[in-house]
Amino acid sequence: MGQLALARKSGIAIMIALARIGPLLRPLELSTAPNSETALLQQLDRLEKVSRTTEIESARLLALDMAPFAGDDETVKGVKAQLQNWLVENTVKSDGEVRDAVGRAMGKRRADAPHGARGTT
Repeated sequence: MGQLALARKSGIAIMIALARIGPLLRPLELSTAPNSETALLQQLDRLEKVSRTTEIESARLLALDMAPFAGDDETVKGVKAQLQNWLVENTVKSDGEVRDAVGRAMGKRRADAPHGARGTT
Protein backbone atom coordinates (compact mmCIF):
# COMPACT_ATOMS: atom_id res chain seq x y z
CA MET A 1 0.00 0.00 0.00
CA GLY A 2 2.85 2.40 0.81
CA GLN A 3 4.46 1.96 -2.60
CA LEU A 4 1.18 2.67 -4.36
CA ALA A 5 0.65 5.87 -2.38
CA LEU A 6 4.22 6.96 -3.09
CA ALA A 7 3.80 6.27 -6.82
CA ARG A 8 0.53 8.22 -6.84
CA LYS A 9 2.07 11.21 -5.07
CA SER A 10 5.09 11.12 -7.38
CA GLY A 11 2.82 11.04 -10.43
CA ILE A 12 0.85 14.00 -9.18
CA ALA A 13 4.04 15.96 -8.46
CA ILE A 14 5.37 15.24 -11.96
CA MET A 15 2.07 16.27 -13.58
CA ILE A 16 2.03 19.53 -11.64
CA ALA A 17 5.65 20.25 -12.50
CA LEU A 18 5.11 19.61 -16.21
CA ALA A 19 1.95 21.69 -16.24
CA ARG A 20 3.77 24.64 -14.68
CA ILE A 21 7.06 24.38 -16.54
CA GLY A 22 5.74 23.39 -19.99
CA PRO A 23 4.28 26.77 -21.02
CA LEU A 24 7.39 28.56 -19.80
CA LEU A 25 9.70 26.45 -21.97
CA ARG A 26 7.98 27.52 -25.17
CA PRO A 27 9.79 30.47 -26.74
CA LEU A 28 7.92 33.74 -26.68
CA GLU A 29 8.33 35.76 -29.86
CA LEU A 30 7.49 39.33 -28.99
CA SER A 31 7.76 42.18 -31.41
CA THR A 32 10.61 44.65 -30.91
CA ALA A 33 8.48 47.26 -29.13
CA PRO A 34 7.68 45.83 -25.67
CA ASN A 35 4.45 47.83 -25.26
CA SER A 36 3.12 47.37 -28.76
CA GLU A 37 -0.36 46.03 -29.27
CA THR A 38 1.04 42.93 -30.96
CA ALA A 39 3.20 42.14 -27.93
CA LEU A 40 0.27 42.62 -25.57
CA LEU A 41 -1.92 40.33 -27.67
CA GLN A 42 0.82 37.67 -27.69
CA GLN A 43 1.16 37.90 -23.92
CA LEU A 44 -2.60 37.66 -23.52
CA ASP A 45 -2.68 34.55 -25.73
CA ARG A 46 0.10 33.00 -23.67
CA LEU A 47 -1.75 33.79 -20.44
CA GLU A 48 -4.90 32.22 -21.85
CA LYS A 49 -2.99 29.05 -22.78
CA VAL A 50 -1.43 28.80 -19.33
CA SER A 51 -4.83 29.33 -17.73
CA ARG A 52 -6.44 26.67 -19.92
CA THR A 53 -3.64 24.21 -19.20
CA THR A 54 -3.94 24.83 -15.46
CA GLU A 55 -7.68 24.26 -15.58
CA ILE A 56 -7.26 21.00 -17.49
CA GLU A 57 -4.59 19.75 -15.08
CA SER A 58 -6.66 20.63 -12.03
CA ALA A 59 -9.63 18.76 -13.51
CA ARG A 60 -7.40 15.73 -14.11
CA LEU A 61 -6.08 15.83 -10.56
CA LEU A 62 -9.59 16.12 -9.15
CA ALA A 63 -10.69 13.16 -11.26
CA LEU A 64 -7.68 11.19 -10.01
CA ASP A 65 -8.53 12.00 -6.40
CA MET A 66 -12.18 11.06 -6.96
CA ALA A 67 -11.28 7.72 -8.61
CA PRO A 68 -11.79 5.65 -5.42
CA PHE A 69 -15.40 6.84 -5.32
CA ALA A 70 -16.20 6.12 -8.97
CA GLY A 71 -19.56 4.44 -9.39
CA ASP A 72 -20.93 5.58 -6.04
CA ASP A 73 -22.85 8.75 -6.87
CA GLU A 74 -24.01 9.38 -3.31
CA THR A 75 -20.45 9.30 -1.97
CA VAL A 76 -19.21 11.53 -4.80
CA LYS A 77 -21.90 14.08 -3.98
CA GLY A 78 -20.94 13.97 -0.30
CA VAL A 79 -17.24 14.42 -1.04
CA LYS A 80 -17.95 17.32 -3.40
CA ALA A 81 -20.17 19.01 -0.82
CA GLN A 82 -17.53 18.61 1.89
CA LEU A 83 -14.83 19.90 -0.45
CA GLN A 84 -16.96 22.92 -1.35
CA ASN A 85 -17.62 23.68 2.33
CA TRP A 86 -13.92 23.33 3.13
CA LEU A 87 -12.97 25.70 0.30
CA VAL A 88 -15.48 28.32 1.45
CA GLU A 89 -14.38 28.07 5.09
CA ASN A 90 -10.71 28.15 4.14
CA THR A 91 -11.24 31.21 1.93
CA VAL A 92 -13.17 33.04 4.62
CA LYS A 93 -10.73 32.13 7.39
CA SER A 94 -7.70 33.17 5.32
CA ASP A 95 -9.11 36.66 4.70
CA GLY A 96 -7.13 39.22 6.70
CA GLU A 97 -10.16 41.18 7.84
CA VAL A 98 -11.86 38.05 9.13
CA ARG A 99 -8.74 36.99 11.04
CA ASP A 100 -8.44 40.45 12.59
CA ALA A 101 -12.11 40.49 13.59
CA VAL A 102 -11.89 37.04 15.18
CA GLY A 103 -8.73 38.06 17.02
CA ARG A 104 -10.38 41.21 18.38
CA ALA A 105 -13.49 39.30 19.41
CA MET A 106 -11.47 36.61 21.18
CA GLY A 107 -9.34 39.29 22.87
CA LYS A 108 -12.40 41.06 24.26
CA ARG A 109 -14.01 37.80 25.31
CA ARG A 110 -11.02 36.50 27.20
CA ALA A 111 -9.32 39.73 28.30
CA ASP A 112 -9.71 39.05 32.03
CA ALA A 113 -8.88 35.33 31.92
CA PRO A 114 -5.35 34.19 32.77
CA HIS A 115 -3.26 32.71 29.97
CA GLY A 116 -4.14 29.06 29.36
CA ALA A 117 -7.41 29.17 31.31
CA ARG A 118 -10.15 26.84 30.14
CA GLY A 119 -13.83 27.06 30.88
CA THR A 120 -15.31 28.56 34.03
CA THR A 121 -14.14 26.04 36.64
